Amino acid sequence: MVTASIAGVGGSIPSRATKDCMKILFLDDDKDRHRKFKMNRIGMDITAVWTYADACVALTKTIFDEAYLDHDLSEMAAAGMPAPGEKTGTHVAEFIASLPEEKRPKRIIIHSFNDDGRRRMARILREVGVRCVMEKFTG
Repeated sequence: MVTASIAGVGGSIPSRATKDCMKILFLDDDKDRHRKFKMNRIGMDITAVWTYADACVALTKTIFDEAYLDHDLSEMAAAGMPAPGEKTGTHVAEFIASLPEEKRPKRIIIHSFNDDGRRRMARILREVGVRCVMEKFTG
């Protein structure tokens, strides 16, 4: 049995992942979304992160098949009032765009409910040829 890394959660979860299992990055600040996402993907190699910094670390260490990205990474950002200097999903998209093509996730799903942020992230990624789709989070 392989253990899937759960960054930012303080441990690991057992997984039936194999070498051939899809590697998935999940970025979101909502605990309930993390729980639902993992519950619906049992057996997959999921790296779950909560912040811009954790996402960047994960993206430099692993080449992901898919990345699920949120835009607003705090309650204040979701309310339209991010703290000064606070990083959002737009910054993560810019980081991904700056990576060499072979290091970028193969497919990106932008699952934010923030329509403007979601479109901005997609534009940044598509400008450098990254395949992405915009789908609001459903679990």
